[in-house]
Amino acid sequence: MKRLLVLLGVLFFCVAIVGGNCLAKDAEVKDVVPVSKSMGETVYVPAVKRDISYVFDSVPVDQLLSSLVLVRNTDRYNPITITSVDVYDENGVFEKSLLTGDPQVLDTLASTSYNVSVHPNERTVKGRRGVLVTWQADTYVNQPVIAGAIVITGAADLGTGRVSITHSVSHGRIID
Repeated sequence: MKRLLVLLGVLFFCVAIVGGNCLAKDAEVKDVVPVSKSMGETVYVPAVKRDISYVFDSVPVDQLLSSLVLVRNTDRYNPITITSVDVYDENGVFEKSLLTGDPQVLDTLASTSYNVSVHPNERTVKGRRGVLVTWQADTYVNQPVIAGAIVITGAADLGTGRVSITHSVSHGRIID
């Protein structure tokens, strides 16, 4: 009887090890996301711009919620070219282009950012905005990461200057 229990224990141990390895291999395969390649796309990124005023410790504080559009080339072998970065207001009307001059080339694994509110006079403009980023490449490349980050800027405490805090990130959605 003792011999049978030892044999069953060893058999159970072997099955657990082999079964565990098979389960781990299945989990690894399920976690792998296929790499999507493209030669260019237009990506929609939500953006926001709004003034916030409040009183903190008996001191009035003005802060501006604005957005950065972040573009990261995820291809290790090929550059991409950003051909346009256009801002649209909450009604879908074109406001401005953030990419002036020639298209911008992003080298392998390089990144760049665009400030949706670049001029101090724009503090009076409020609302939700959309940004369309168009990029292209000479060959099929990994899709870049394109996202919007909400940045809070405003007066810092005790007169130390301006502070910027990244609040949240929203990922772009391919539309073309």
